[in-house]
Amino acid sequence: MRNMKRILLGMCSAAIAISSSLANADPVEAVYGFHVKDPAAFVSAFDKLFESDSVKGGRVSLWAAEFDGSSPATHVLTVDFDTFQAMDEANARRRSSDAWQAYLKATDGVADLTGSVLLIQRGSWGDGSAQHGAGAAFSMTVQDPARYAAAFDKMAKAYGAKGAMRLLEVRAGGEGVTHFILVSAPTLAELNSYFDGLFASDAYRTFAGEVGSIRKLHTVNMYRRVKSWQR
Repeated sequence: MRNMKRILLGMCSAAIAISSSLANADPVEAVYGFHVKDPAAFVSAFDKLFESDSVKGGRVSLWAAEFDGSSPATHVLTVDFDTFQAMDEANARRRSSDAWQAYLKATDGVADLTGSVLLIQRGSWGDGSAQHGAGAAFSMTVQDPARYAAAFDKMAKAYGAKGAMRLLEVRAGGEGVTHFILVSAPTLAELNSYFDGLFASDAYRTFAGEVGSIRKLHTVNMYRRVKSWQR
């Protein structure tokens, strides 16, 4: 989809495969963009869905787009899994349940799916992302993933991850985007304060010099967490 790279800049998280031996064990994140016409009804449908054992083990967060250019998506939904196998099993269990059919009925006319992206986490820095209320997503095309990951890791350790950062590789749906950097913080003010310090630091200047020839930045979007569900 043409607008996919913008749609999915909402989230807020970061990682690339530094070691190929770890590739199969890296966490997986499915991201869905929605144009939501009735946010309260959409949230209520998820509240009801998560009363069911059919989504047991599910980890879902809904983010509202605050600054995302011209994307048609008003919200982004992130669904996290430990492995691809866990994703397959969870999806099969959910889709065969009465609770899922009730969710589809409840959201008919309430929200329209605008796109989806499948991501693999390749690294993370900092902590507290599950409680953070604000996030930024940087979409990019990277020519040398291992070199980029090493440079990002060095920068994150040199400056310090004041919030939480994740590097994610696009497996499907990226429309030319190969990676996302997701950064989150408790509030939008704290997120931007962190960026002010980071972008002015020697660590960032060194990083920018190291990756300038292998990375093309496409978009930067910011999001606000609406609600999370876990069962």
